[in-house]
Amino acid sequence: MHAYRTIWHCIYGDLVFSNAMAKRAAEQEPDRRRPFPELLADQDGVALPHLTALAGHSVEVTESYDIAEQLEAVVDGLLSRA
Repeated sequence: MHAYRTIWHCIYGDLVFSNAMAKRAAEQEPDRRRPFPELLADQDGVALPHLTALAGHSVEVTESYDIAEQLEAVVDGLLSRA
């Protein structure tokens, strides 16, 4: 049951995020909160050095993201714990 819930949350989260990004792109409302990495502030470099270092690769990572590949890694991890 835990594995099922984990997989479901991954899939649901991806669907929600993809839908939100598509809606944001279609509406282009200027007063909406900025997306990552634009919302990072200068002080975040100290608190979140790894995330800040990846900020310049956000578009590249987003475009190459494959939910099936990521789910395979999650399932492999879940099975290795069984």
